[in-house]
Amino acid sequence: MGYVIRQYAISAGVCKVGKGERSGFHMLRYSLASDLIQQGVSLTTISGILGHSELNVTTQYTQLDMAQLKACALEVSL
Repeated sequence: MGYVIRQYAISAGVCKVGKGERSGFHMLRYSLASDLIQQGVSLTTISGILGHSELNVTTQYTQLDMAQLKACALEVSL
């Protein structure tokens, strides 16, 4: 199944071929974690969904969303 997912991802241009690239099921896990973070789901909940026992493992699956960071940034005046 992982091979099939990888081939579709490569065909769609959303997965690069090469050593160390996310593909197959892990690509889907990364995507799920990132989508849940953007929806405001807590890391604890995401950790449970992914089956992780420690939050530091879950943080590796989440990616920063620049638009979300800009929205919560505070304006600094000098």
